[in-house]
Amino acid sequence: MTPQTEPITPAAAAPKPGPTGPRTEEGKARCRLNAFRHGLTSQVFVLTAEEAPAWHKHHAAIVKHYQPAGPVETSLVDEIAHGVWRLQRAHAIEEGIFAVDSATNPDDSIPGPTRAWLDQSKSLALLATYERRIRRSLDRDKSELAALQTARKQQAAESMDRAVSLHRLAKAEGKPYDPSIFQTPPLTPESVFSPEVVSLESARREALSAAQTRLAQLQKHPKAA
Repeated sequence: MTPQTEPITPAAAAPKPGPTGPRTEEGKARCRLNAFRHGLTSQVFVLTAEEAPAWHKHHAAIVKHYQPAGPVETSLVDEIAHGVWRLQRAHAIEEGIFAVDSATNPDDSIPGPTRAWLDQSKSLALLATYERRIRRSLDRDKSELAALQTARKQQAAESMDRAVSLHRLAKAEGKPYDPSIFQTPPLTPESVFSPEVVSLESARREALSAAQTRLAQLQKHPKAA
């Protein structure tokens, strides 16, 4: 009689050790930025420690130039600052390509820029593609910002015209200026809700009108001067 035996089940194959990824916080931070190579297309705007002071100075200059009002304009100005910075970075990369090639082939009979163009044509073509994309995005942001600011300034100017008229009427009637007719404060420093600002603007316009009248009189009767 053949003895009964238990079937032998082969042991499950031990899983092969796979990549576990970075374990330290420093390693995890580096891993998150693995896709960042040249800073021309990345979704995350990355600065080195050396670039940070120059970036903050650059960003402050762009903000000062455009003087955004409100969150939408501020966001567009930020995007413009990023776009200009990336264009400058692309130009620096291009100059670096030519400089490295020239240093690599110092005794080459072919001029440096020509050799770099021949050797690095794919890299230069890719760089040109990135630059065109950046410029398109930059132009789009500039156009949108210009439209927003033009509409805002026009609305502010119209509101100030009404405010000055109301201020003059109130002054003639011996009453204080009342800005309650305006429901929403405009996104502009020249707020019609400030009696002091409206009073100064009204006085400025009166002085300008008086000066223009006096100039016209002098042009008609020069001897009256």
